[in-house]
Amino acid sequence: MESTSSVSTCEASKFAVEDVINTMLSNVVSCILDFLPLQDAVRTSILSRNWRYKWTMINQVVFDNDFFEYIMRTKGDVDGRIITRVLVYHEGSITKFVLDIPRHKRFDDDDIYLWAKLLSTKSVKEIVIVNKNITPIVLPTLLFSCVDLKHLKLCRCCFHVNAAAAAASLGCFPKLLSLEFDLVNSWELVIGSDIFQLVGFLPKLHRLTLDLHNCSRFMVDAAAAGNLKVLQVLDLDYDNCAMVSFFFDLIQGSPNLEILRIRAINKDRVFPSPVTLDQVKAGITGYLQQLRNVDFVYLKDSHV
Repeated sequence: MESTSSVSTCEASKFAVEDVINTMLSNVVSCILDFLPLQDAVRTSILSRNWRYKWTMINQVVFDNDFFEYIMRTKGDVDGRIITRVLVYHEGSITKFVLDIPRHKRFDDDDIYLWAKLLSTKSVKEIVIVNKNITPIVLPTLLFSCVDLKHLKLCRCCFHVNAAAAAASLGCFPKLLSLEFDLVNSWELVIGSDIFQLVGFLPKLHRLTLDLHNCSRFMVDAAAAGNLKVLQVLDLDYDNCAMVSFFFDLIQGSPNLEILRIRAINKDRVFPSPVTLDQVKAGITGYLQQLRNVDFVYLKDSHV
């Protein structure tokens, strides 16, 4: 009798736990799953019949390094169809989409186009695409259809030719608040498309980060930067006259700028750039009287 009672108690406890899990509100479930790595969130589908598609309600879809390592370990290779299936099955909106592509992996343009198309239907708020492969990703201009996007970070990415024209016709992220370009030189690999032209079509942009590593082409609509409040420029080469001219044109066209951060190239990684802090101050005096915070890195006599 004690044995039977013990078994019954265990079964009752098991059913009680399952009942709690199965009766959770959908928004609670989404919050819980958002704290899990994507691969683990998908695996919750085996918990019960009711949980088979719970993972499709997650708010953050993150294909990070851990995800790709898991797929490589369990599947042997990363197929673009895996990402496509996740986006196809996903229900509702996406607050954050992250694609952290490994150095050894490249995806077909058709896959990337389909992902952009699917994202444009998800009211996505934030997109982060970090391409660790030396070859840049060519993004379709269809990405501009993500009209609810507020934050965008791109690394080693470029748009198709005539991206600026497409941006003008599609509205080009009308709600975008922050924009970060890493390794900007990758963009000039697509002839006819210039990222600095795109800045002119971002009416609400408040924060801009540019990594100018090895960049050689510069173009910017000075009036386009009028709403900028935070500007961060990385790898600014003071020996590059075109780059310095672009930098001063950009800040001159940013009358509302409040925070400016500059990291100059430290070519020998031991001694600072020959440009002095006074020279930089002279370059921005008269344009940025409203600045509240200025940070300089690798500038001679800057003490920063």
